Amino acid sequence: MKSALCFFLMMLLALCPALAEAAADPVVVRVGDVVFTKSQLESAVDTDVTITEMMSQKYLTDEEKLGQRDETIQRFIGVGLIEMKLRDAGKNDFTDEEEESLRATAMSQYEAMWQGIWQRAQQSEQGFTEEQVTEFMQEQGYTSEAIFEELKANERRHRAVELFCPRAI
Repeated sequence: MKSALCFFLMMLLALCPALAEAAADPVVVRVGDVVFTKSQLESAVDTDVTITEMMSQKYLTDEEKLGQRDETIQRFIGVGLIEMKLRDAGKNDFTDEEEESLRATAMSQYEAMWQGIWQRAQQSEQGFTEEQVTEFMQEQGYTSEAIFEELKANERRHRAVELFCPRAI
């Protein structure tokens, strides 16, 4: 019976890529209909631990890393709650014009970063190519799309401040 069930599940996963993807990256934090996957959480925890270690100039113990993970989960919950409140207030979505403006800003910022790195690369004695600069930026997560997503997140934070703390602006 177990082998038949396993076979059925394997066939179902093979036939349904969405289920296979969900199984590969399960939801670990859910706030209403806002979800965060295991890979998102792991990436955020790794980043938070790295930044904390860099700022403190010491390695965290396993216990401190668990504490950092708990803080990251709490932050995810807060982000989810804010996103739900913004959605309820009709302030979570962007118009086509707003998205176009944010994309143009993201591209401008990306190009400025690229130019800055390219200028430093040309001054180097190692003879870097344009392709190597582009590849380096991509490896570091500096893409126009990543910048666009960060600009959208910043705008949502600004909207949340306007919504919840109107005098603070």
